[in-house]
Amino acid sequence: LNVGLLDGRLNLDIDYYNRLTSDKYADLTLPSTTGFSSIRNNNGKLRNRGIELQLSGKIMETRDFTWDASLNITYNKNKIIEDDTPSKPYPWMESRGTSVGQRLGYICDGFYTDDDINNPDVAKTVEPVMAGDLKYRDLNGDNVIDDYDKTYIGKGTVPNIVYGFGTTAEWKGFSLGAFFQGVGSCDIFMNGTDFVPFENATVRGNLFSNITDRWTENNPRQDALYPRLAISGTNQNYATSDHWIKNGAFLRLKTLDFGYTIPKTITSKWHISNLRFYVLATNVFTISGFDMWDPELGNGTGTKYPNISTYSLGLSFQF
Repeated sequence: LNVGLLDGRLNLDIDYYNRLTSDKYADLTLPSTTGFSSIRNNNGKLRNRGIELQLSGKIMETRDFTWDASLNITYNKNKIIEDDTPSKPYPWMESRGTSVGQRLGYICDGFYTDDDINNPDVAKTVEPVMAGDLKYRDLNGDNVIDDYDKTYIGKGTVPNIVYGFGTTAEWKGFSLGAFFQGVGSCDIFMNGTDFVPFENATVRGNLFSNITDRWTENNPRQDALYPRLAISGTNQNYATSDHWIKNGAFLRLKTLDFGYTIPKTITSKWHISNLRFYVLATNVFTISGFDMWDPELGNGTGTKYPNISTYSLGLSFQF
């Protein structure tokens, strides 16, 4: 759908799609007697539904002043129709109907308390547990936390919403432009050797600066980020669970530029058709509820090379 309004000053483009992808690669689990864990075949099916919107317009235009703005946003929802995996013993373990990038893991219900440890009716893992360990939900009600209590959690790493908007204003040779970009409805899964405190016993002892945000006997907070500290992993505290999945949405001011173009009445005397001075800034600031590392780096430990802020002065000219 294409719409032009106000004598072309406002333009709107809307596209809707509903796409079924067949013959997609899928991993077929094989019996252990074959000597192989899985093979790849073309039995996968994936459905994508979404909408794309682009809006641009000239907000104001006079002899000396112009102001333009634009917006684009994409919403996509995917669903796995078929991935050729065997049927599961419980419906919450079924991958069909989930989204790409969702993870099979535990639902966390806070931390074990001393009362939980002493209560035989509270489900626990087969490993010994202590107060301060993560407490996972017993989905099948057998009073044991194991793989049968895992379900698909989170929204996945692929954003369902991607958007950007920008504006440019010009007045008597001066210009100011800004462009924002962002994503929404996606997750960041914190995991990995460099994230887990004292992973591999004393071999890797990396700690983030927010390690004080943890459960302790003197401060047994149920809203702490880290469970009790211990050498190496205990009680599957760092197993895949929604405790370690955080909101990955962010809004970033990607570029900001300010410039001045010298009038042609002056530059023509220098045999220059266009002369412009400008200041350009990139990755100026980011708004996000996730504060461990740059949310655009995604899952893991945050040890990838980050997007850095840059500020530069420039001169452009044409003869």
